[in-house]
Amino acid sequence: MLPSMRRLLVALLLISMVSSFAADHSLSAFRASYNLFRNDKQVGESFLHIEKGNNRLSMQMITKPSGLYALITNLQPVTETTLIRAKGDFRLSTIRIFTNLNENPQEVVELDWQKDLLTSNRKSKQYQLPLTEEVYDYLSIHWLAAQMSLADADLYQLKFYRKGKLSTSTLLRSGTETLEINGKKIQATVFEQSFKGSSRHFKYHYDRQNPWLPLRIERTKKGKKTTVLLLKSVDELVRAE
Repeated sequence: MLPSMRRLLVALLLISMVSSFAADHSLSAFRASYNLFRNDKQVGESFLHIEKGNNRLSMQMITKPSGLYALITNLQPVTETTLIRAKGDFRLSTIRIFTNLNENPQEVVELDWQKDLLTSNRKSKQYQLPLTEEVYDYLSIHWLAAQMSLADADLYQLKFYRKGKLSTSTLLRSGTETLEINGKKIQATVFEQSFKGSSRHFKYHYDRQNPWLPLRIERTKKGKKTTVLLLKSVDELVRAE
């Protein structure tokens, strides 16, 4: 468990994140494409679209198989995440997960911050969980990392949603590294995410000039193949006014 004073400090810093972000000149919307690797072999590509308005933040990730892997599967999974302004801050509102974009979602999650209730409909089963603190998922974690960078916060404990369950997770800003992408060296801020009771671990590299643009995402878990997303291009840049 995080020290209470440290957690209070981080919480106070994050309360001010909306005004901090409004003054920041990072991207308010972008479309980025990534090469997807498993154990150093490219198996696909992913496309991340993020768009921020005054009261709504929309995120979408589409993954497509490529090369020999495309002969094995034609699935193109999609995750759509929405945050809305609630209780004075942007909070996770909905998650929709599709096996393929043109099909009905196999999982729909709704978070009601007035009733402090999370409702998940997953594979024809419904789950309801109380909301006692902020919740993040695989896409909204990028929003949290950006706000931590802007608030100069190093450590945050959170609830993470996955497959009908909430788990305790910690996001740590662990330092900086230099990445080479398309022959260009880019300074990156590094975050690491761990999960209580699990060997699952994420390592994120974000562009220091655009703190919610992931440059590289690495997922590891004991006994599983390492998965890496590496930025290929940023297709559209729209800067906050």
